[in-house]
Amino acid sequence: MPHSKSPLQRISPGFLLKTSRPRFWLYLLGPLVLGFLAATPPLTLLPLLAILAVYFSFPANLLIYGVNDVFDFQTDKHNAKKGEYEVLMQPEKQKGVLLITTLLNLIFIIPIVWLELRAGGFLLSLSLLGFLFFGIFYSAPPIRAKTIPFLDSFFNILYVFPGIVGYLVGGGNFINIPILIAATAWCMAMHAFSAVPDIDADTKAGISTVATKLGATKTLTFCATLYAVATVLTYPSLGYHAAILGAGYIGVMVTARTSLKQAKGDTKVFKIYTTFPMLNTAAGAVLTILLLRNWLT
Repeated sequence: MPHSKSPLQRISPGFLLKTSRPRFWLYLLGPLVLGFLAATPPLTLLPLLAILAVYFSFPANLLIYGVNDVFDFQTDKHNAKKGEYEVLMQPEKQKGVLLITTLLNLIFIIPIVWLELRAGGFLLSLSLLGFLFFGIFYSAPPIRAKTIPFLDSFFNILYVFPGIVGYLVGGGNFINIPILIAATAWCMAMHAFSAVPDIDADTKAGISTVATKLGATKTLTFCATLYAVATVLTYPSLGYHAAILGAGYIGVMVTARTSLKQAKGDTKVFKIYTTFPMLNTAAGAVLTILLLRNWLT
């Protein structure tokens, strides 16, 4: 009788890579770099930024999306975008993915926390632990925030923590509260928008989210409102750039809302959603250029 495969043997590197959603890596890497540049750091700190950039690419994203896919299997098997656009985490792969994810993250987190605590600091470690907490318990019990409307959106503050980490590593010591609130609003809007294409699958699985609670149209209005708040709060720092970026995001929400009134509106919303990373990349590029200009002058 042939031996059954171990959990690790069932998982290929390609499967892990796809699970980590490479198209979304910039959602962690971008805030990390922006936070670092905002602190106007010396060039000598670039190697430390590079190490953190490695962590916030594959390992950290595997943590977010791997845990999500493991605990969302009952929902995802009803979701049309799983299996093609994204992976479907079959039960036989779940233990192996969780084990690999844990090991990869500990390899980075433990040395960083140990070195900082040894040096007498704690804010960087606290920020990394905050990222882990929100990243894990967004999907995992006992909190499983993604099944609690509005808390699910708030837990996406996890994308703010790489920015805080980058800022602290760069030597920053003053947190701009309006910018922090604006970043949180931006992350909440991003989450709520991403939940709209999943309304049918979540409803079939009996899962409540901000999108199932409000419905597609009101959720898109909620997103536009959050982007407006982020625009107002960042205007003192970014000026007309904040207005332009804010108009872009609000325009996408208005376009998606309009498409719901048309035939096959849900399909059009999903198509708009798949192009959203390009808008986020463009916005990140603008902010990076602005901060680089400030850093180099």
